[in-house]
Amino acid sequence: MGCPAFPRPTTTTSTEPTPALRATQAKLVALRALEEQSDVAVALGRFDSRVVELAERTRAEPTPAGLALFRDDVVAALERQRRFFVRAGAVRLGGGSMGDVYALPEGRQASRRLIAAWREMQARYPAWDPATRDSIYHHLCALDPFQSLAGAFRSIIPLHSLPSRESPGLS
Repeated sequence: MGCPAFPRPTTTTSTEPTPALRATQAKLVALRALEEQSDVAVALGRFDSRVVELAERTRAEPTPAGLALFRDDVVAALERQRRFFVRAGAVRLGGGSMGDVYALPEGRQASRRLIAAWREMQARYPAWDPATRDSIYHHLCALDPFQSLAGAFRSIIPLHSLPSRESPGLS
C-alpha cells in the first residue's frame, strides 16, 4: 500500500505523472507566473485543480493504521496552500511585491503542516533506511510553497518541465 499522499502507481510502466508531481509542477509554474505577473489566473487555476486532485486522492486512499495524522497534516497543508495562492494572486494583481506574497501567513502555515507531517512519519518509522526517508522528505519539500526551484528535490521533477529560470526570493 502506498503512502496516502503519494500513492504507488497502479502500474510500473506508466509514464503519467502522479498527482503529487502534477501539483508540484503546477506550484512551480504558479510561483513563476506570480513573479513575472504573467498568465497569473491561468497558472493559479491549474495549480488549484492539481492540488484539489491531490487532496481528494489523498483523502480517498485507504490510510494505514497510525498514519491518519500524517494524512490530515498533508491535506491541511494543501488547503492552506490553496488559500495562499488565491491571496498571492490578489496581492500581485493589486500591485503588491513578491515580498508581500511571501509574508502571507497561509504559506508559512502550509509549510508548518508539511513539517508536522514529516515528524509524524519519522515518529512512525524511525528505522527507515536513508533512501526511503530521503524520498518521503523530498516529496514533502516539493509540495512546500517556499522551496527553491534549485532545491534538493530537483531530481524528482523532470528538468524539462521546470520554469526556465530560478525565482529570486524563494528560500
